[in-house]
Amino acid sequence: MLSSALSKILPQAKLVLATAKPKLSQRQHLPPQPQAGFTLLEVLVVVIMIGILAAIAAPSWTTFVNRRRVAAVNDEILRALQEAQSKAKKTKLEYSVSFRTDDTNNRPQVVVYPKMPDNTVITPNDLGDSWQNLGKELEIKSGQVLLGTNLDVEANQAADNVTYATDANQTITFDSLGALTSISEPDLGTNGLIITAAIPQPDTTNTPIDSTRQCVRVITILGSLQIGQGAECDI
Repeated sequence: MLSSALSKILPQAKLVLATAKPKLSQRQHLPPQPQAGFTLLEVLVVVIMIGILAAIAAPSWTTFVNRRRVAAVNDEILRALQEAQSKAKKTKLEYSVSFRTDDTNNRPQVVVYPKMPDNTVITPNDLGDSWQNLGKELEIKSGQVLLGTNLDVEANQAADNVTYATDANQTITFDSLGALTSISEPDLGTNGLIITAAIPQPDTTNTPIDSTRQCVRVITILGSLQIGQGAECDI
């Protein structure tokens, strides 16, 4: 019985093997498939296109970065003035904001400080490490942003022009009501007390690119603040 079953299966197995052999041999003789990749010419074309696009985009990117730096510094100037006003009202003490360009690292700096209750005189030069670099969040480097003001050496007095990159301490002081102190009559000039941030012109240290200027102005004796840009930052 087993032999009769094998005799039936063996011919069928031989038939399957016979039909499979041609297919296997056909697969073995198929032409090799080409491998995926890029030719040297294609790579060169892509590199050239990237270079062209980079050359087009670079000026726009530089302008964007510069505007962001100036905006960051201007925002910090505004916050410093608002902080001084707020603390003056809260503590009922005079608060001052002083600006300068540090002559060591050529960076714009600011410091906020009070008048002591016992009338001890504090000058910006006494504050040492309390001075803060403007634009520190963006890690602005030496000479990347100019700081300019029309402040005279006496607090709350407007000068005849905007001076950039000076290491002299230039100060705005608010009284206990958040207004400009009236110990000496504040002189706001034509457009107020102006603190300006700008990008320097190439190869200069104290001349701004006018179109990059942004500023904060104290426009009334009551201490009203206003932001501006470009020609709005003129005296």
